[in-house]
Amino acid sequence: MKSMQPGLGADGADGFTLIELSVVLIIVALLLGTVLRAEKVVDESRIQRMALDQAAIASAVGGYVRLYHFFPGDDPQAKQRWPEAMDGNGDGSIQFATGEERQAWTHLRLARLLSPTSIPQGRSLQDLGTDVRLVQHAAGLPGMALCMANIPPLQAAGFDLRFDDGEGRHGRIRHLGKDDADPLLQPWPVEGAGVTVCTAL
Repeated sequence: MKSMQPGLGADGADGFTLIELSVVLIIVALLLGTVLRAEKVVDESRIQRMALDQAAIASAVGGYVRLYHFFPGDDPQAKQRWPEAMDGNGDGSIQFATGEERQAWTHLRLARLLSPTSIPQGRSLQDLGTDVRLVQHAAGLPGMALCMANIPPLQAAGFDLRFDDGEGRHGRIRHLGKDDADPLLQPWPVEGAGVTVCTAL
């Protein structure tokens, strides 16, 4: 009668013991947990960075209004202060059609209220006015709103949940639809292309 040696299968080949398999599964679980925690930390840092970006721009806009009594871009006396600037029409809103929206960033820069360090990460001054916009009554918000485009859906939802009500249709942080004036009539998407997040200033 053939006896089996410990650690060998019936055919004499090496095999894994139950303890070895358990150790492997524990290691895999630990690695997976570490990866998931790392992803959560990255997501949290992105949300925090987005909040800092918005706070810096909101502070710059507020500072401009306190100093010059007009919104940046809408200021009808900007050219008197800075010859390279263009005047706005002073009607109390920043209008896209008249170029005030893009000029707003120039006014903030010339007033030294917006520095390269306060520009959202990964964007330049040329991007402001396209990816980052100051919009009147965006998504049904009262007054001026700061809108940031191409935000990953989960990051946008996390930002709203942390700093507002988590509902993209209500509150001071909203999900912008195709029309600047209307919020989407649905909650934050969880996947797909980047979305536009608007925050009341």
